[in-house]
Amino acid sequence: MRAFSLLELMVVIAIVAILAVMASPSYLSYMNQARVSNTTSYVENIRSNIENFYTNNGHFPANATEATYDRYVTGDSDVVAIWYYGCDQPNAHAFFIEFSPDLNDHISGSGLVYVVTTKNGVFQWYCRQGGDPVLNMDYVPHDCTAASSLTAICDTSSAPTIVE
Repeated sequence: MRAFSLLELMVVIAIVAILAVMASPSYLSYMNQARVSNTTSYVENIRSNIENFYTNNGHFPANATEATYDRYVTGDSDVVAIWYYGCDQPNAHAFFIEFSPDLNDHISGSGLVYVVTTKNGVFQWYCRQGGDPVLNMDYVPHDCTAASSLTAICDTSSAPTIVE
């Protein structure tokens, strides 16, 4: 009965290590995209809630409590907080979804800013990456329309109000 030599085992370990090093960035990127995509359910629920609020009240929620963001933040989530931005314009509303600091350095503390406007009862949603550090464009969802005029619609450059 013949066993493997030390050299043969070291070659196999080296090959496995090289494959692991090559696969690690792809896996990390995939996981980051999946974590950002998981926020879709939050966003869809919030969008529906905000549109219903506007339809029922004739204006957007004036604060985080009216928007009921708190119901969407849970302890077992990649989302750590949903921040409310006060808009000076009565026909606009904005919020920021922040990713948990427990995540990796590529998305920790970053997030997505969503702004909605309405004209004649038609809702128009805009989105851009945000946070510190700013979310890498590779992880921004495809349906997130980066609007350069987002700040003109609703000033999202100032500090938002945290939802406790």
